Amino acid sequence: MNVYKNNSIKIFCLLLWRDLRVFLKDYRDCLLNSLIWMTTSVGVSCYLLPMFGMTTTFGTFILASSVGSLSFFEVMHSTGFFVSDLEGNNQISYDLTLPLAQRFVFLQKALVWSIRAMLPSIVVVPIGKIVFWNKIDLSQFVFYKFMLIFFIANLMFGFIG
Repeated sequence: MNVYKNNSIKIFCLLLWRDLRVFLKDYRDCLLNSLIWMTTSVGVSCYLLPMFGMTTTFGTFILASSVGSLSFFEVMHSTGFFVSDLEGNNQISYDLTLPLAQRFVFLQKALVWSIRAMLPSIVVVPIGKIVFWNKIDLSQFVFYKFMLIFFIANLMFGFIG
């Protein structure tokens, strides 16, 4: 029983590592896309919308909300690949034939999707503050609360996907 448990943990970790290595090959492009999207949306809300009567603090709101939306969009992107995998090369069938309980295969997918969502979106707030230095007010920003919400939200998005 103990050997089976150790092998299951090892297989689970190897599946995580396999999927993360595939993602890390494209991480630079994903990060660049995320930063371009964040810069344009926050830039419009910091510079253009105040000309039409929007408050100047709206850019801070858009910066904070772009973290969640980037995570959500990344998970939905991964979910689309998963659905197309069912019609295509059927990678999930291989994963389900491994000596690992089915629930752990789906748990692995949810964790990979959560990590894939976390990696590009974690840099949004620091980069956004650097790019829009005077326009973004982070005086009410509490780091530990943000990190707690960030991890819980990304886990939720991963499991929803």
